[in-house]
Amino acid sequence: MKSSRFVFLLHSWLGLKFFLVLTVVTLSGTLAVFQEEIDWLVYPQIRVTPGPERIGFDRILASVREAVPDGGIVGQVPLQGAGPRSAIGVVTVTRATGVRRVWVDPYRGVVQGTTPLMTPGYFLAQLHAYLLIPVWGYAIVCTFAFFLLASIITGLMTYKKFWRGFFRRPRSRSVRTLMGDLHRLGGLWSLWFLVVMVVTGLWYFWTFVGEPLLDFPEAVRHENPPMLTAAELDRLGPRPPAMLPVDALAEKVRQTLPDFDIRFVALPSSHEAPVTFNGNQGELFAPNLAAVHVNPFSGSIVGRELTRDGRGFAYVDVLADAFHFGNFGGTASKVVWFLFGLIMTGLSTTGLVIFSRRALRRSETSHSPPRRGWSVLKPWGGAMGLLKPLNLVVLAFAVYASVMAIRFYGGGAAAFPARFESQAIGPWRLGAVAISNLGDLSNPIRPGGRVTFVAEYCAGCWADIKRLWVSIGEVPPSTPTTRVVGQPGYSIASLRLPKPIEATTHLWMTAEAWDGERYHTSWPLHPAAR
Repeated sequence: MKSSRFVFLLHSWLGLKFFLVLTVVTLSGTLAVFQEEIDWLVYPQIRVTPGPERIGFDRILASVREAVPDGGIVGQVPLQGAGPRSAIGVVTVTRATGVRRVWVDPYRGVVQGTTPLMTPGYFLAQLHAYLLIPVWGYAIVCTFAFFLLASIITGLMTYKKFWRGFFRRPRSRSVRTLMGDLHRLGGLWSLWFLVVMVVTGLWYFWTFVGEPLLDFPEAVRHENPPMLTAAELDRLGPRPPAMLPVDALAEKVRQTLPDFDIRFVALPSSHEAPVTFNGNQGELFAPNLAAVHVNPFSGSIVGRELTRDGRGFAYVDVLADAFHFGNFGGTASKVVWFLFGLIMTGLSTTGLVIFSRRALRRSETSHSPPRRGWSVLKPWGGAMGLLKPLNLVVLAFAVYASVMAIRFYGGGAAAFPARFESQAIGPWRLGAVAISNLGDLSNPIRPGGRVTFVAEYCAGCWADIKRLWVSIGEVPPSTPTTRVVGQPGYSIASLRLPKPIEATTHLWMTAEAWDGERYHTSWPLHPAAR
């Protein structure tokens, strides 16, 4: 076989054998470019009328807590919406309704309503990122970066003197000829875009697949924020200390770093942890690059993560997101990314049409009757050959995972199969739910499995409990080691379950008050004993 023929066949194989999965990934990514705009159009509670000035963090937090008094705030709280006419979306968790976004008018401080976490725009972005398949979804999607790189190389090798084709008019003498010319023309004009997708895709492969699954070294060093020592925390007692207002902490940051533009705040994950403000100091395309950590009780700055301090790869990480989704230049860059995303999706489609027309011509030449409908519908063969079933299996998993994710985030605690009902522990009442992974509703209580326990606090309990631990055993440990961290609503700890799980095996929870007193409670771990 000639080398040119081999290169052509390899190029065809790369584009055809995973056509279904590749089309879902590229089309969902193209639509996800406008994820905020899609949600803005769908949900009226996101739309606002600009006012003379914006409210601060304390007003935002107070409005959310007033609207969802039994909810916990998860993740970062933004200071502004996606645009001047967009509300601020704050992610909250409640036992009854699960994970939802609360939308606050950034000019008037009024809560305009709530939406599910899985809004249409957010769903498209997650589908593009990992097909909503836990763990291995990232590996499937990010591997396409290598396919795309090989497709670019083989395509340029196949298209002789390709530089002459940028202004060549597509011929329309037949469907196959027209599709072939459009395929080559689209590939040439989107070459720069394809290279951007390859580079960012390879970066995602390294960070989302290589580091967690293949033990690659960290491209971006993730350091834990500076924490209070155990002695410093103990000195804040014996009564629960009061945290300073978030706006007062933000003002201290602005006074110390006048050029620091604050965009987000992350509340402490424990009483030892700082309040973290995220923003930038004028870096292009990186609104959330730098971080400043502040002691929530004294207001002193305890840590900085700034670009000038040598966080170059962190800048690369932020740029990868900006250039992968094209949101670095507002609507103008999004329109360009959307159009070229459609062209990229069209390359797969035109490639399939070219193959189908060639197959039809071969069948006519051999005088065998064409079976167009069956060749498309049958679960094997066709352009994807023996890999068609694999495409269908992956998409079936994606559909199943999507349904589970929507149920997981929107069903509240009642949707979880492993629940440990609230009960007394000292002066408080605490409970827990157990999950295997985010989006996974299967029973996590399996011998030897790793489980994430999500603590459920009573109202006001989080501030009154200095430390909280969980453990597995028949008796409470003399020295508990596994801390529960996170704001109310998503306070978590991960534990490895024993082999086997006996009827006497319990989940233990140990709570320490600010005066140093410790209290214990437990639940049988075995489902039959609960």
